[in-house]
Amino acid sequence: MVIFDVIVPTFNNKEELLKCLSGFSKQTLPPSDFRVFVCLDGSTDGSKEALESYYPFEIMVLEHPDKKNHGRNATRNLALNHLDSQFVLFFDSDLVPYPYLLENHFKLLRDRTCISMGNVDYLNKEENDWALYTSNRGYNKFRPMALMPIEYLNMGNVALSTHFLLELGGMDEKLKYYGGDDTELSLRIEMQKPTIVINNAQARGHCILTKTLEQGLLQTEEFGRINLKYIEKKYTNSKKVFGLGLMSGKNAFAITYRAILNRFLYVIIKKTLPYLPSYLKIYSIHYLVAYRLFKGYQSSTT
Repeated sequence: MVIFDVIVPTFNNKEELLKCLSGFSKQTLPPSDFRVFVCLDGSTDGSKEALESYYPFEIMVLEHPDKKNHGRNATRNLALNHLDSQFVLFFDSDLVPYPYLLENHFKLLRDRTCISMGNVDYLNKEENDWALYTSNRGYNKFRPMALMPIEYLNMGNVALSTHFLLELGGMDEKLKYYGGDDTELSLRIEMQKPTIVINNAQARGHCILTKTLEQGLLQTEEFGRINLKYIEKKYTNSKKVFGLGLMSGKNAFAITYRAILNRFLYVIIKKTLPYLPSYLKIYSIHYLVAYRLFKGYQSSTT
């Protein structure tokens, strides 16, 4: 039995994928201790053919029978029937693991019964506003090795027991569109098999984020319109995630919150964003994200 099965979902990003796999070739954990499942989500960019190169670790390429796009959750689940390891690492294909990533995930999981939440360095956060925003949310709010609320789970770099994942039944394939895959899993864990999440800042990868601020905001709105509504219906007590209680609540605080999220302020903040220092940009982008999330959520209820 290998220590890690690594699940890497990918869709039409061949060059980033090859850099990701090159990073796994340089791991301090021996290559005999892990396997990598590259799960193709209908890629048409030659990714499959590019993976015919030699790698020092075992690699298995999986794809949907119809070779079409099914979303990241269904694509991750392609590996479920092949898992035969102590632990599973979910890792995004646009990230490059540092050499010590697998070893540091293993050290924590070996010593603690937990979920190991790895971190990501966004190398262009000084130039890319979405990278700046992403670098200051989620697990970045917590000290290294701190316990984290499970709702901060992020599927881009997270490791857990293989047995635990199989007991949960893998990922929810009904979430086909952008966002909420990690949130849905965290809510399911909380309901069915509560466990602790530790901010394993030593298990790191890095990337240059190509997504622009506007692309990120568009995806956020799509999430509010589709996947967030699905999560709300599936988990009726999920009001604490993504401010659902504020977006649908009837109390004075929720009503005030929604009143603050208005298009006039949104336009003003977005226009002034390029002139703000980084620390103010972060707060401003939080507002822009909240507005677009609520806009998407509201459009699905009217």
